[in-house]
Amino acid sequence: EAGGLEGATAIGFHPYAARCYVWPGSAEAIESAVVARVDRFLERYRALDRPIQITEIGLSRTWLRPGPAALAGVLERWLQRFTAQGLPTYLWCLTDFDDAAYVPGNPETAFGLLTLDGEPNAVGRAFLELER
Repeated sequence: EAGGLEGATAIGFHPYAARCYVWPGSAEAIESAVVARVDRFLERYRALDRPIQITEIGLSRTWLRPGPAALAGVLERWLQRFTAQGLPTYLWCLTDFDDAAYVPGNPETAFGLLTLDGEPNAVGRAFLELER
């Protein structure tokens, strides 16, 4: 609507939903919120006939009720589903921030599958177990 797509050769998007950050409910509800966002995006932009990629998606462990194994399962199902739809999908892997300016509890500090040292965090370890 604002222009800019005319020269684009591909479209990348981040289908984050609020439930990726804060959610007291089930893993399935987190999963379905993002799936719905992807479906809406495809309905709107698939006709542009350009490659579409999910260039970033992830979950924050800070304010989500489901545990690491359930969150890893969500990530795995997203990868399977979106790849089957022809959408290359990239998971956010590194913890975003290690900065004193971010207060403890900020969900941005708990994204990803790896710590800043490159080691798998709890969700990363659960994800690796799913992949075995």
